[in-house]
Amino acid sequence: HWLKRVRYTDDTAVNELEIGGRNLILKSNINIGKTVDLSGGGLISASDRDVIHKVPVIPNTVYTFSIGMNANFITRVVEFTESGAFKNSAIPNISYPYTFTTSPDTYFMSFGLNNETAGGTSANSWKLEKGNKATDWTPAPEDVQAEINNAKQEALTAAGNAQTSANTANTAIENLNT
Repeated sequence: HWLKRVRYTDDTAVNELEIGGRNLILKSNINIGKTVDLSGGGLISASDRDVIHKVPVIPNTVYTFSIGMNANFITRVVEFTESGAFKNSAIPNISYPYTFTTSPDTYFMSFGLNNETAGGTSANSWKLEKGNKATDWTPAPEDVQAEINNAKQEALTAAGNAQTSANTANTAIENLNT
């Protein structure tokens, strides 16, 4: 006796799914009110306003911007040309995650948040990734490498300090024995 099974699938949803995963924003796990270095497309902060500064993007490409927050914000999206010149600025009515396609002549983007509520607010875990599906926040690979390099330098410094202390102690003991 044969059993006939019918399976219906609509592959459209899967075929149009693009997942990037790599965070393109450097120094992205920061809360409002902190200030960090601008070098390399990082985050700047001024009192109640945070701005992701000129993150490189590819024209005509789908990206998703997401952020962890617990307050109401107005978002400003700024586009720049290949030379870095200002192109366009808008305050779109968006929700997070925000998926968009860059225009043909957009090579850099900035995202700004203006805090609309007083006290007890936070915005962190900034993420810009290629594709139309937001993934969990992860630091940019450059940030992970920077943390590794900092930890390595701290370990080398601590080892050097320990060796200096040991040498000083050995010298003191030798002086006592003479």
